[in-house]
Amino acid sequence: MVVDDTGGCHPEGMEEAKDRLSLPRPRWANAEIAVWGGASEDDLALAGGYLRVAETVARHWINHGPDDLLPLPILYNYRHSIELSLKWLIRKAAQCALREGYTGEEDISPGQLDKRLRTHNIKKLADCLNRYLALLDLPEVEQRIDLESWTQLN
Repeated sequence: MVVDDTGGCHPEGMEEAKDRLSLPRPRWANAEIAVWGGASEDDLALAGGYLRVAETVARHWINHGPDDLLPLPILYNYRHSIELSLKWLIRKAAQCALREGYTGEEDISPGQLDKRLRTHNIKKLADCLNRYLALLDLPEVEQRIDLESWTQLN
């Protein structure tokens, strides 16, 4: 045991472990790619990961019997997958609108879009997607989220 200057006792090596946890972060660009994502990890790729986790855990729950600790994490992962999918679709719709020459009042530049997408509200994201789909030169039926999907999102 090691006694610190406040009189507290710690197992040997505890201070060394604390030091390891507070080391400065690596300075190279790819140091945290597994946590923060990289060029290949856009919203849709991450949405797919959350979906896979939700399905895997749901399958485990079905196969091994009820576990009261799993429903909320399962639902959270499905929900987060939907949120990230909507964000990806919004980005793509904005890119298409800009490519088609959109010059309307709403700023849909990537920087402004990043600010607008700092929400977890699925209804707001679905409304935003509908607005952006309406900016595109698409058949009218494709300028909105279809009714069945809209019902599910609500």
